[in-house]
Amino acid sequence: MLLTLDIADFVLVDRLSLEVPHGFSTFTGETGAGKSILVDALALLLGGRADAGIVREGAARAEVAGTFDAAGLTALQAWCDAQGCPVDDGVVVLRRVVDAQGRSRAWINGRTATVAQLREAGEHLVEIHGQHEHQALVRPAGQRAILDAHAGAAVAAADVETAWQAWRDAHAARVAAESDATRFAEERERLRWQRDELEPLALAPEAWADLQADHARLAHAAALIDGVEAAVDALTEADDAVVARLARVRDGLDSLVAHESALGDVVAALDAAQIQCDEGARALRHVRARLEIDPERLAEVDARLQAVVAGARRFRVAPEALQAHVADLDARIAALEAASDPQQLARSEADALARWQHAAAALTALRTHAARTLEAAVTDAMQTLAMGGGAFAVRLEPVDAPSAQGAEAVVFAVRGH
Repeated sequence: MLLTLDIADFVLVDRLSLEVPHGFSTFTGETGAGKSILVDALALLLGGRADAGIVREGAARAEVAGTFDAAGLTALQAWCDAQGCPVDDGVVVLRRVVDAQGRSRAWINGRTATVAQLREAGEHLVEIHGQHEHQALVRPAGQRAILDAHAGAAVAAADVETAWQAWRDAHAARVAAESDATRFAEERERLRWQRDELEPLALAPEAWADLQADHARLAHAAALIDGVEAAVDALTEADDAVVARLARVRDGLDSLVAHESALGDVVAALDAAQIQCDEGARALRHVRARLEIDPERLAEVDARLQAVVAGARRFRVAPEALQAHVADLDARIAALEAASDPQQLARSEADALARWQHAAAALTALRTHAARTLEAAVTDAMQTLAMGGGAFAVRLEPVDAPSAQGAEAVVFAVRGH
């Protein structure tokens, strides 16, 4: 399960990088060789207690990192997904740093984590056994883990925990809506007021660009008309119009082509220039036909422009982003309405409870069957351990409220003579 362990400035260790081969590995050595330091470093990585005393003297911080093969641990992978630190390529990476002041930081798969999350992840990854290991058998969590492991119920247990979390969220949402109904209503009305204020002004980005262009054209209509008319006059209408002058130059050169053939290319270029000037003049006339001085339309567009700018400034939104902002307000209003609908919230809570009950019933069935087989197997083993006549029993005790562990508590009992 453990692939690598890296330790830096931990107790007496300066630097250590350990790669664990596949299969069963044993570390041996005399007292004081450092075996316990490896175990202590691993325990720290799995959420153990940290203090400044573990930092090597003279160092700023101690650091422990480990990689674990989690390819077959579906429950751990589901847990990591739920915590926002998904497993990549079947490998879980844990890291913990403790500074010289005793402050601790932790990461799981590169994401910041709490020490409690390290402990939860560690429960899926490592078991550290010692001379007091038998004490784990009196803990409900340890008993439940043994039974679930015997039942092969890791996926079913993860489903129950997910369903329980969904029910708890739905229950909390309903309770919050009931206690915060007034606040929800006030926030909904505030958002509706904003939406109603901005909706008439909410132009799409392209419509905002068009409005600005219309305003610029109307505001500069007189200058545009004068400029276009002057250009048409210079090209074709004036006594020294460009087109007429080009024609005279072209005709003069054309009479000389017979004496210098290279002038033919120049004449052709002047013909093309004359055509381009004529087309430019026609385009200018079309533009002029659309231009007019319209004070009323200018005032209308100016008022619209100013209203959009004022609304955008008032709510601190760019004018071109108003439409997207109104859509966001609509989404927030819809979310508030859904979050404050008592009937819908009650239905959601009931549905979540039903899903939990279904998942818990499936887990109970697995545990019930596994309890009988585990009882028989342990009782048979006891007869060979100088405990003749002894018996091992597993009892499932129903719990009253939805639980992340299922619909019952697991209790182990041993009877002997």
